[in-house]
Amino acid sequence: MAPLSRSLSSLVKHTGCLWRVGNFRSSQQGLPNHPFRSGWMKKNFRAVSCVGAGVQPLLQQPGAKNGAASVRSSSSEGQDATERLWSLYKETKRQTEVICTSSVDPDTIFANNEMSLRDIEIYGFDYDYTLAFYSSHLHTLIFNIARDILINNHRYPEGLRKYEYIPDFAVRGLHYDVQKALLMKIDAFHYIQLGTVYRGLHPVPDEEVIAMYEGSHVPLEIMSDFYGKSTHGHTMKQFMDIFSLPEMTLLSCVNDFFMRHNIDYEPVHLYKDVKEAIRDVHVKGIMYRAVEADIEKYIWYGEQSHAVLKKLSAHGKKMFLITNSPFDFVDHGMSYIVGKDWRDLFDVVIVQADKPSFFNDRRKPFRRVTNKGALLWDRIHRLEKGQIYKQGNLYEFLRLTGWRGSKVLYFGDHIYSDLAVSSVPTYLQQIAHFNCAKCCLEFEQRGVLFYHREACLPLS
Repeated sequence: MAPLSRSLSSLVKHTGCLWRVGNFRSSQQGLPNHPFRSGWMKKNFRAVSCVGAGVQPLLQQPGAKNGAASVRSSSSEGQDATERLWSLYKETKRQTEVICTSSVDPDTIFANNEMSLRDIEIYGFDYDYTLAFYSSHLHTLIFNIARDILINNHRYPEGLRKYEYIPDFAVRGLHYDVQKALLMKIDAFHYIQLGTVYRGLHPVPDEEVIAMYEGSHVPLEIMSDFYGKSTHGHTMKQFMDIFSLPEMTLLSCVNDFFMRHNIDYEPVHLYKDVKEAIRDVHVKGIMYRAVEADIEKYIWYGEQSHAVLKKLSAHGKKMFLITNSPFDFVDHGMSYIVGKDWRDLFDVVIVQADKPSFFNDRRKPFRRVTNKGALLWDRIHRLEKGQIYKQGNLYEFLRLTGWRGSKVLYFGDHIYSDLAVSSVPTYLQQIAHFNCAKCCLEFEQRGVLFYHREACLPLS
């Protein structure tokens, strides 16, 4: 790290100089040809000169002669200094980007807010990809089921059965242009990252991308809304869920099939059909039944989850579970991870919560669920330990439990459903807790620095 530290120190020291040189060059280009120009240039070159760390003064002699030769010499030296600074900047950037992700502890939780866990009295958890970690077989299962739904229910070509799930094809956070059938990476400033645009399974040349979008900037009005959903007029859908990886891959595979066989199709219809097929995998319980039938294949034994929950319970901490998954599915998974007595660890268990609506919609009251999944009709006056509740909303949760403030901490995996709740008061401090070992592997496989904006995000 010593060479990198020296480069960063030197860069920071002379950033102001680089900025002033750049501003001067921009300014002097706009000056008219005028007799006083050479004197003005001399004066301002002296003002932006930097001494030390290998950057020489732009005017070595304060009393240099006026004239074109002096101006050319000063201009050349100024350009050299600028080039040296840019070279230093680029080298520092290169060294930063090649930091090996293997040096990152996969068990580390990255956060942008410090807190003492001693002060936390109540811990909340999501289930999927927070307490339960799934194997790669699950994505293959979702892909295969959704692909077969397209063929059997939507009359898509039988040739699609030849396509298999590609584990390393997509990552979370990508955008999909519904009308152009293009998958791409767009940065936080709505600029398309050239070289990341795919049509089907093949990259699109940068020149073609720039021609289609008249540049690389995507207007805000066609981006998906805050929760990553594509509504009327929004043609860019963002995929933020880990479960969406099979959906992106399936979209690309179907697009690839149609293009290979010169089949004319409507991209909007394709997007909606794939979205419906993926939804059916979850809503109709197909995935849940498959996982429950072979739980050891699809769920990694959560040794760390088990240890954390037991330790929190031993220290007298209260815990609650809020998940969108149904009770039977959660019960099978938690029984495998923690044991049959897993419900004894939690003071409140809420299933099928319908997040993110759970955080904003006050209209849905809690409903009690029996161990066999039957819904009861009695009014809920308090949330009791040992009971299972369905739906509900955050406001009722806070009222019935009395839990609020900085002593409550909630762990989730989804940037929208679990964390980004813009219209809710900051009653629950929320941080994102991912399976860091999986995240590190995901990023390392793509040769990028182990930092991701999803890794931690405050509520407000």
